[in-house]
Amino acid sequence: MYYIKLIFVVISMLLSLSIGEWLMHKYIMHNTEGSFGRFILGEQHIIHHNQVNSDMTLKEGEEHIGLYFGVWETFWISVAIMVIQRIIMYIINFDCKITYSFGISLAGGLFYKFMWDYLHYSFHDLTDNLEINKLNPYFYWWFKNHAYHHLVKGEAKGNYNIIVPGADFLFGTYRSCVTNKEYCKENDNEICSIEESNRLLNHGFNFCEK
Repeated sequence: MYYIKLIFVVISMLLSLSIGEWLMHKYIMHNTEGSFGRFILGEQHIIHHNQVNSDMTLKEGEEHIGLYFGVWETFWISVAIMVIQRIIMYIINFDCKITYSFGISLAGGLFYKFMWDYLHYSFHDLTDNLEINKLNPYFYWWFKNHAYHHLVKGEAKGNYNIIVPGADFLFGTYRSCVTNKEYCKENDNEICSIEESNRLLNHGFNFCEK
């Protein structure tokens, strides 16, 4: 029984990471002006989105920010892991000292930071190895998952899980194609042009609307 509960704890760790990432990315990193998230992170993540080209490379001649997982982000993801983890432990009646739980949560947060820094950097082609990495089907899935997060605008935006998949499927925000039909009715964004649509198709991205 102990090992069965231990397996549940490991699963809860992954679930905590996924849900914590989703919550932080959606409600803190994609914050509105005057919100708590804007107070914590400022404009960093919003500026990062404005610096990304349609092929996921970054615009030249600008200081690129928001690529790495900062101290505040690591703190909040660790807190989210711990809270969700403790709730699951309570539900399954798994006895674990709070100090152990804190240590596990911090380790999970640091591991997440390492993976974010490595993968997010690679997604935006700063190593010039993107075409080689795309031959790996696992990396390519993560890459397209993040690409659709950048390419889908407005209320339809999704794919808030960058490193640990799961919560997007759970909360109905997973996107596997570009859908900006409603957004483009009210916004004059570059992505709404026919030229940009053709560029996206040439880069291998799909549109939901045929």
